[in-house]
Amino acid sequence: MKRSIKIIFVSLLLTVAAFAADFNFAQFDVPGALATSPSGVNARGQIVGLFIDAKGAHGFLRNTDGTYEPIDVPGATFTTATSINARGQIVGRWTDSAGINHSYVRTRDGKFTLFDPASPCIVGDSPTVPHGINDVGDMVGRCFNASGKELGWLLRHDGTFRILDDPAQSTTDAWLATNRDLIVGDYSDASGLVHGYTWTSDEGFVTRDFPGSQTGLRAMNGRGHITGIYSTDGFRLHGFLLRQSVFITVDFPDSADNGGTLVINDSGLMVGPYIDASGNEHGFMAIECPQSGCQ
Repeated sequence: MKRSIKIIFVSLLLTVAAFAADFNFAQFDVPGALATSPSGVNARGQIVGLFIDAKGAHGFLRNTDGTYEPIDVPGATFTTATSINARGQIVGRWTDSAGINHSYVRTRDGKFTLFDPASPCIVGDSPTVPHGINDVGDMVGRCFNASGKELGWLLRHDGTFRILDDPAQSTTDAWLATNRDLIVGDYSDASGLVHGYTWTSDEGFVTRDFPGSQTGLRAMNGRGHITGIYSTDGFRLHGFLLRQSVFITVDFPDSADNGGTLVINDSGLMVGPYIDASGNEHGFMAIECPQSGCQ
């Protein structure tokens, strides 16, 4: 989400109420990291993201037993891991020694396949990135064309490629494709306002916004629950859960800001980054408490 955008209140295409709920939260950090920013979780509960240490920026894999594995593309000056599927395939972005950004897929046993999205995407220093990979291997992300317009893209596991864009949209970004061929993401309109969307080949783009806010969708699980981020003032970001037409804010307690994403798996485990009062970035996990209350 673009933090510099000025908020202008507009009528919502989706009219719902926002409610509160209780969650159990847990903070986590890559050992020795100066910052930890998770961005993906799979059905097993494995988490991937970015961490920064004294040597630079790296991707990470957090296993279900709490152990961590760094992820670095050989020869890269920067690596981040953005998504992981149930088969343990990881996608992310890496930067070469010339400062050019590329994409990768990493297998469960650590083998990298490097690639760049097809035309009209261009290869350069712009932050082209694959944001998501589903369990069949379909990937989505963003790139930029020769005119500098941000475009969403879909690369299916069979190699077919398509651009996700609408002429009325100033920018488009795709964040995750579900196993049922539905994509979530965000776009900006002609006024620069950011909106969440769902997309299917039959329906095209359907706007889904947190009430009264600029919105970015980040994930949808198999039960149809959506997570993402929103902002009411153009500066502070909050996480949210959309469940059965009800929006619920999900913010780590006493946090100063959401770090830019919130994702969810089929078990309802939500994962994202947050900024503390001192400006440091950490990862967190959240699970909604049962009706009997949090333990």
